[in-house]
Amino acid sequence: MTDRERETLLLASFAALPLYLTQAISPMSVFTFHAGLLLAALIQLRGWSIDSIALVARITAVAYLPFFFVDAIVISRSLIRSSVHLLFFIALYQAFEPVARKATLQRFLVIFLIFITGLATSTHVTVLAWVVAFSILAFGQMMRWSRDASVESLQEEPDETKDAPVLKAAVAFASVSALVAIALFPTLPRMKSPFVRGMAHDFSAANTGISETIDFAQMRHISSDPAAVARVWMPQDAIPFFTPLRLRVSVYDEWKEEKWVAIHGSQTDRITAGTRVIRIANPGGYARGAQVEQKAVAGTRLFLPQGTYAVTGIEAIDSLDVYSMVRISPQSPLARENEFTYGVSMSRDTRPLLARPAAVPDYPVTPAVRDLALQIVGGETDPLRKAAAIERWMLTEFDYVANPASLGRTMSIEEFLLEVRRGHCEYFAAGMVVLLTALDVPSRIIGGFYGGELNPLIGSFAVRQRDAHAWVEIYENGRWHTYDPTPPDLRPGSASQGLLHAYLSALRDSAAYFWDRYILTFGSEDQIAMIVRAIIRVRSAWRSAVGQLEATLNMASQGRVIALLIFVSGLFAAIVLLWKRRASSLYDRLLRRLERFEIRIAPSTTPGEVLDAVRERRPDLAHLVEPVVEAHLRERFSPAPPPPALLDRAKLALRELAKVAGGVSPPSP
Repeated sequence: MTDRERETLLLASFAALPLYLTQAISPMSVFTFHAGLLLAALIQLRGWSIDSIALVARITAVAYLPFFFVDAIVISRSLIRSSVHLLFFIALYQAFEPVARKATLQRFLVIFLIFITGLATSTHVTVLAWVVAFSILAFGQMMRWSRDASVESLQEEPDETKDAPVLKAAVAFASVSALVAIALFPTLPRMKSPFVRGMAHDFSAANTGISETIDFAQMRHISSDPAAVARVWMPQDAIPFFTPLRLRVSVYDEWKEEKWVAIHGSQTDRITAGTRVIRIANPGGYARGAQVEQKAVAGTRLFLPQGTYAVTGIEAIDSLDVYSMVRISPQSPLARENEFTYGVSMSRDTRPLLARPAAVPDYPVTPAVRDLALQIVGGETDPLRKAAAIERWMLTEFDYVANPASLGRTMSIEEFLLEVRRGHCEYFAAGMVVLLTALDVPSRIIGGFYGGELNPLIGSFAVRQRDAHAWVEIYENGRWHTYDPTPPDLRPGSASQGLLHAYLSALRDSAAYFWDRYILTFGSEDQIAMIVRAIIRVRSAWRSAVGQLEATLNMASQGRVIALLIFVSGLFAAIVLLWKRRASSLYDRLLRRLERFEIRIAPSTTPGEVLDAVRERRPDLAHLVEPVVEAHLRERFSPAPPPPALLDRAKLALRELAKVAGGVSPPSP
């Protein structure tokens, strides 16, 4: 087994590594491919006969064509998966079949197709390290293959002992290719949403805050996934008033079939933006704007920060029981996207557009729970004070459990309130709603995301999947009021971290955001926006230049332009005089003097040839020309300047030469 063959098998194996982590094909298929390559390497290292294996490979190759269609239609049920399986089979066939093993170009083609598959289905920024490593290995292989092909074409025996290292050259080629790819990336046709999805998460699972139902008969779990599901940008002066963030996703307001269901009432309002501003509530108090970028992890529902009263950048939305939940209309083009970007307007005191009475949830409250609720609130009659009393009681009397799995079992709300008094945020929120229901106070459970991590490098709050949370709203005085019985120091994002950890986290988050926003989801809309920004900048630069010119012309009335012109003219004159003085060197003056004796020197004539011409035609002048030529040669070619005595002799010789010609002695330089 030659080094070239070993490197080709290694390159093929390396090209398929990312496919273990993507959803393009099953990890077992990739493992089978790697096992086949390992078997091929072992057979060649041992020197075993492969005649029988090669025969099996040829027969299998003929039978694989109809199998490809069976795989695509019946087994994989995906043209993409079956195509990847076909690439794997071809690569294995080339490794086992002796004739195909020598077809280097065809093997490289298959390897690069596998590489493209892995690259196209990988969405994490760490894939860059794999791309760099593969590029260097591939360039090294290609250069060795090119060398061997050249030697073979010249019918020479390759000298393995003189095989030049290719690592530096491969790194150089990979670097240049990367620079070219970066330059071409923004200009080539792009699609915002890729056909093949890479690493993804099952965001629709029963995670706290975004599931469709809350069923305490089933084991609940809270995701620890650090993937960012939304980012929020807001002005610096708005941060103290609208943080910690609460992004509303689901509203659980009905008890149905022994579970809390996110039905949100029965009335749906279609709101269409006539001026790109969709009003969903009435603002009150301090108001500011923000921008939201979110993943489509809950269908087309928008992750609106609490206090949102208007949305911009979306053509049409469906508002289910206004101010409960908002989603993009199915007819909107954004409904087919994997992420949304829109603007929101927030205020501190937001009220629904329409005053609709809120009903008390139809939850079967037991006498024990009703007695407990009355005991907690005492003689309070105001619904807001009742809610505050229940919130304080739960904050002090209950233990928060970060991971519901640690409870070891499921339990009902009654068990949570009366016996266990331990649970996670969904139990806290549902328990408070049940207590309020016992007191005939309209309330509901809100599921969404809480907190968010401020990234000072890009100025956004990153809201992650692990920030899922549940809290409570009660209806009073024509609007919904927020309460959260979960202890503040145990809510998402409350864990303290050191300065170094925070800085490294911001760097990691910035890299992930740049990769996700400007690499994976960079589409035609972004290209159009980039062109528009370039046009705007060119126009701004042009207007700025015109403005500066007009300002300069206005300065003329104050005499500044005239003074500037005088200064520039004087500077130009000084430069011209210096240039003429430099051009009028001793040697140049010698050539002009010789013209009086009808000794004309061509521009290409060397100083030595000038002296020879004078000795031939006017030997009586040679003693006057010699010091000038010597001073010129020393000035041009000697590291040290000509001595002053030689310069004085050259100047004196020029004066004497002028006298001999009958001319006037030139002024001293």
